[in-house]
Formats: sequence, structure tokens, C-alpha cells
Amino acid sequence: MASQLACDASTTFAAVAPVAGLRLPSPCPTTRPVPIVAFHGTADPVDPYDGNGQAYWTYSVPTAASRWAAQDKCAKAARPDHHSGFTLTTFQGCPGNAVVELYSITGEGHEWPGGPQMPASITTLLGPQSDAVDADTVMWAFFSQHPMPPSR
Repeated sequence: MASQLACDASTTFAAVAPVAGLRLPSPCPTTRPVPIVAFHGTADPVDPYDGNGQAYWTYSVPTAASRWAAQDKCAKAARPDHHSGFTLTTFQGCPGNAVVELYSITGEGHEWPGGPQMPASITTLLGPQSDAVDADTVMWAFFSQHPMPPSR
């Protein structure tokens, strides 16, 4: 849904932060580059990181990030930065101070990164949790750094 909002309401939302669901809808009629920070676990059984899931989930999460970088006309190739428990892939050189960031969280399932501990009855279905990334903190900082550009 966040990806769809970025496409359909790029003059309303300054930036978006999809969790376990980055896609580039088609068509995507943005009127400006939209900053994206996305989070996805590599062990997500609902929306598999490598794609090949449900009919709506055919391509991988890294492919989705690359497609957003192309949509945003980012000039610089992806730069992966490996950390303990996650990899941050960043696409820069996008017009309008936009950037596309993907937090690939090692071994996390279909969960909110850094969220509250869920009972085994849920993690059995959605996959394991991780506290390698605190999505709330990262999102807040990202949104603060990417306000809505002034209208022309």
C-alpha cells in the first residue's frame, strides 16, 4: 500500500517506508522522485525476499528497490553496506534530494523490524523476528531528512 501511495499521491506524501512489501506498481504516475526507505526480512514466508511468491509477488525485493531507483531517476548504482544482522542498500544521485534505501534484515520473517516480541503462535506463521534494525527510529530520521519539497 505504501508503494501505491507513493505512485498515486506523490504530491501528498513526502516519502514512504514500506515494511515487508516494497513493489513498484504499474503504472506509477509520480510527478516527482519519491524518497523510499524499505525494510524486508530475508526469511519472509509471506512475501519472499527473493520473489516467486503469490501472483502479486513475482520479483525480488532487491529488484523492487532497483525499479524504484529507476523510477526516481537515481544516477548512482546501488551501494550495499553490510552490518551485523542487516544490509543497507542505497541508491543515490536522485533528483530532488530523493534516495532509495533498502534494509535487508538477515533471517527476519514477515515482521516489524525491532517491534515488540510476538508469541510463538505468530512467529511460527510469519517467521522469526529480529532487533537488528529499529524501523521506527530509522523511519523517523528518514522522514525528517526528506520533507515535502516546496511546490512550484
